[in-house]
Amino acid sequence: MENLKKNTEQSNRINAEILSHMDNPRNYGEMKDSDGMGKCINEKTTEFMIVFIKVNDENILENITYGCQANQDSSLSASIFTEMIKGDTLENALESLKLMQSHILEVPPAQKINSGMVLNAFRAAMINRENKMNGMDENLFTIAIELE
Repeated sequence: MENLKKNTEQSNRINAEILSHMDNPRNYGEMKDSDGMGKCINEKTTEFMIVFIKVNDENILENITYGCQANQDSSLSASIFTEMIKGDTLENALESLKLMQSHILEVPPAQKINSGMVLNAFRAAMINRENKMNGMDENLFTIAIELE
């Protein structure tokens, strides 16, 4: 009985957090002074997600924001993921990306695609930042997917 009570409390807490992110998405909007900007676009549906990152000299993800033209699942995932990694080291942010990818494998295909958009856009932003650090003149790095 005690385990059931703990599981119910945990489930209620998770549901409350999800509802909070749905009602009030975190980190939404353009960042003018970003170090990296990445885009993931679904070429079948034309939905897209853009992630902006700002990294300080100690490799801390100082700020991360996103914008999207996508469904609510994509925005919800972006709100949760950006909140989860903001203020963390890049190394930990990449570990969080891997962890979230492993959890996404367990969801239905449509949610997998939508939730994965923020991860691909973050990966693209990291590539864009690295390309800029290596002297490449690039405003945005895009990862295209083609799924329904």
